Amino acid sequence: MLIGAVWALTFLLTKIAVLGGDRSFGIIFWSSVIAALVLGTLVWMRGIGLPTDRTATGRYLFVALIGTVLPSAATYTAAEHLPARVIAVCMAIIPLVAFPMAIAFGLERPDLRRFSGLLLEFLGVLMIVAPDTSLPDPSKAIFILLALLSVLFCATEGVVWARSAGPDWTRPS
Repeated sequence: MLIGAVWALTFLLTKIAVLGGDRSFGIIFWSSVIAALVLGTLVWMRGIGLPTDRTATGRYLFVALIGTVLPSAATYTAAEHLPARVIAVCMAIIPLVAFPMAIAFGLERPDLRRFSGLLLEFLGVLMIVAPDTSLPDPSKAIFILLALLSVLFCATEGVVWARSAGPDWTRPS
C-alpha cells in the first residue's frame, strides 16, 4: 500500500512542479542527474561495474529515451493542463497496453480471463477520464491523448526490455 501511495503521490507532485513554473526538461534533467548520482554511488560502493559494450550502451539509450525523456515530457506537458487524478488514472492503464504488446512479442499467451479483466479496467478508466465527468474544461481532453502517449512509451519500454533481456533479465550479470 505504501508503494501505491507513493506512486500516486508522484502525480500530485508533478502537478505542483509544473504549476510552480518548472519546465519539463528541467525536471527530467535534474531528477535523472540525482538518480544517476545516487544509483552510481551505490553501484560504486558495491564494486559493481556497469557494462559499456555496444549492446549495453544501446539499452541505456533506449531506456533514457523511451523510458524516461519521452514519457516524462508527455506527462509533464499533460500535467500542465489536466488534473493530477486524470493523469494517474491514465497511467494506470499501462498493463492494458503492455499485455497485447507482450502477446505480440511472444512473452505472454492470450488469456480470455486476463483480457476480460483488462477490458473492465479500460471501461472503468474511460468512465473516470471521460471529459464530461472529470475535466473542468472539456477542451482539455486532447491532453489525455498526450498522457496516453506516455503510457505507450512506458509499456513499450517494459515489453522491449523484457524481450531483449531474456528470461533471466532480473538477475544481474
